[in-house]
Amino acid sequence: MTLKPEANEEEALEAVTRETTPAEASMDEPECYKAWRARERVVIQYLEDVTKRPGREQQRMLEHILSKNGDCEYLRQFGLNGATDVKTFKERVPVSEYKDIWPFIQRVLNGDFSPVLCGDRIVEILQSSGTTNGKGKLHPVTEEDLNLRTTLWNIMTPALNRAMPGLEKGKCVFFYSIHTSILTPGGLVAQSATTSFIKSKSFKERLFNPSYRLTSPDGVFNAHAPPNEVMYAHLLLALVQREEVMRMGSIFANGLVRAIRYLEEFWPDLCEDIRNGTVNEGRLRAEHIKREVVGFLRADPPRADALREICSSESWEGILKRIWPNLKALDTVTAGASAIYIPNLDFYSGKVPIICTQFYACTEGFFGINCEPTKPPEENAYTLIPTIAYYEFIPVNSRRRVSRPAASSDDGGRERSFQYSADILDLTQLEIGHEYEILITTVSGLCRYSVGDILKVVGFYNATPSFQVVRRKKTLISVSNEKTDEQDLFLAVTAAAKLLEPLHLRVHDYTSTADLSAKVGHYVIFWELAKSTSNSTSSCTDLPEDVLDDCCEIIETNLNDVYSEYRREGFIGAVEIRILKPGTFDDLGKHAFSIGTSVTQYKTPRGIEVTNAPVLAILEAGTALRHQWQGTPDPNWHQPLQSSRV
Repeated sequence: MTLKPEANEEEALEAVTRETTPAEASMDEPECYKAWRARERVVIQYLEDVTKRPGREQQRMLEHILSKNGDCEYLRQFGLNGATDVKTFKERVPVSEYKDIWPFIQRVLNGDFSPVLCGDRIVEILQSSGTTNGKGKLHPVTEEDLNLRTTLWNIMTPALNRAMPGLEKGKCVFFYSIHTSILTPGGLVAQSATTSFIKSKSFKERLFNPSYRLTSPDGVFNAHAPPNEVMYAHLLLALVQREEVMRMGSIFANGLVRAIRYLEEFWPDLCEDIRNGTVNEGRLRAEHIKREVVGFLRADPPRADALREICSSESWEGILKRIWPNLKALDTVTAGASAIYIPNLDFYSGKVPIICTQFYACTEGFFGINCEPTKPPEENAYTLIPTIAYYEFIPVNSRRRVSRPAASSDDGGRERSFQYSADILDLTQLEIGHEYEILITTVSGLCRYSVGDILKVVGFYNATPSFQVVRRKKTLISVSNEKTDEQDLFLAVTAAAKLLEPLHLRVHDYTSTADLSAKVGHYVIFWELAKSTSNSTSSCTDLPEDVLDDCCEIIETNLNDVYSEYRREGFIGAVEIRILKPGTFDDLGKHAFSIGTSVTQYKTPRGIEVTNAPVLAILEAGTALRHQWQGTPDPNWHQPLQSSRV
C-alpha cells in the first residue's frame, strides 16, 4: 500500500481524510494494528511525495481554487474572466486583509448563500480567539476546507510515530475543551476552530490509532461546562490512569502551565475522589461530565495515598514525572513568545522532552505540520503542505505601501487596502535565513490574504521550505511612532529575566502596555514571577531596587533601534516594570473566557491596548510593586540583540 509519485491527489487526500469504515470497526485488535501500520505508511508516503514537488502541487492547488471560486462575487470584481493561471492571478487580484472581505462576510452571516466569497456552500463560521484586541474575527468555511484540516491532522500523528516510536503502548492527556457555539442571523453555527474540530465527525469517528488513545472519553472533550470543571475531569482521569500516560499536552504552552497550576491547587480534592471512587460535587457539577467520569472510578486508597505523598512534597520540581512515571513527552507550542513558558515546563516536569505536534494553524486554516516533532523547541519548524492552500510570501523589509483602487466600480468606488510593490514570492522561491509575511488563498474564498504572521525559513523538508513563526506583524506597543512588536518585547524580557536567576526566580508570564498619562509616554512591562527552585527564599512580589533597575536597563538596551533613538532623544520615557501578585494572569484568562474566548485557543496577550479598560483594571488590581528606572540611557547604547522592525 504505497502512493506512487504520480498518484491522483484526490485519491491521496481520501487516504488521509477518510473515517472508520464498518469493516474496520468490526476488526479484532491484531487486524486493527495491522491496518493502522499500513495506513501510516500510506500517509508518510503521501507526505514525502507532495513535499518533493511543491511547485507543481501549488500550481494545481491554485487552479483548483480558481476553477471553484473564479465566478464568485469577490473575485469577479478583479476581471479574471475564467483565468486560473498564477500570472493572471497575481496581476489582477490584490493582497487583502480582513477589512477588505468583512462586507462580504457580513452578507454571509446575514444569510446570503449566493456565491459571495466562494463557489461551494458555506457550512459554518469559525471565530478567532481575539487575543490581540479582544475582538474575534469571523471566517466562513466550506466542507472541503474542513476536510483539508482533517487531512493535516491525519498526517501529523504518523510523522510523530516515525520520530518517536512506542507511543502506541501508552495514552495521551490533552487539556482540550469546546467552547459555546452561537447561531448567526443567517442560521450558521459560529464557533472556534478547535471546537469545530472536536465536534466534527472526523474526530468522533476517527480511525483506530493506538498512539492517540486519550485518557478522557470524547464526552469530556465535547462537554458544555465551565472550563474548570472540564479541567478537573481531565486531571482526575489522567491520575486514575497515571501508569499509562506517555504524552501530555495542550495547543499552547500557557494552557499546559494552567493545567499544572490547577493540579497544584486542587490535588487534595482529586486524591479524595480517587480514595472514595466518587466525584467532588463542588468541583464537578455538570451531570453529563460526571456520567463520563464515573465509569473510570473505583475506590482506590493505595493510589490516593501514593499521589498524596507525591503532591504534598515540599517542592513541585519534577512533579509531573513523579506522578506519571512513564511520561515521555510534553506536547505543546513553545514557539515565539511562548518560549517564555519553557522554564516553567522544565521545572514541573524535570525536563521531560518538549515536542510539538500542533499545526501551523489559525482560524483561517490549518496549513503546516512539524515534520520532525521531537527536535528541541528552539529547532521546531513547520512545513507548509502544498495541497492544502496556495501560499505566497512578501519579503520582510522590502515592502512599500501603494494605494490601489478596486478593479471595477462594483464595490461603489471603495478603495482597497494597500498592495505591496515588492515582489511577492511563491513557495519555491524562498531562501534560508530570510523572513517573509505569509499570504494564503483558500478554498473557502480567502485570496492573497495576510494572516499577519512573519515566518523565517530555517531549512527544507525535501523540496518544501520549513520555517519558524518569528512574530506577529502587528505592532505591540507604540508611544512615539516607534513600532515594538512581539519578538522585540520577547527578546528584551528574556534577556532581563536572566538577572533573576541568582535569586532563583523566573518570569511565569508577562504582558505590556503604553502609559500615555504623562507628557512623555513610556512602556509598562507586567511580570508575574515564580520560584525556580525549592530552596528559593526570594519573594515573588518584592525585588531589590538595584535588580529592578538592572532589569529595566536590560529591557531598554534590547529593544529595537528606533526605540533606542527615540529614548535617547527624550520622545519616550524610561521603562517601568510592575510586579504582579501570583494568579493575576489566571484572572486575565478567566476574564477572556467570560467574554467568549475559547479556553483551548487562548494565549496571553503580549500587548494591551490603552483602550482595553477591563484588562488594564485586572492588571492594576494585581499590581504588587511598581518600579520605573531613573537612569539615563548610555550615549554609546549598543545595538539590540535583534531588530525586528519591518
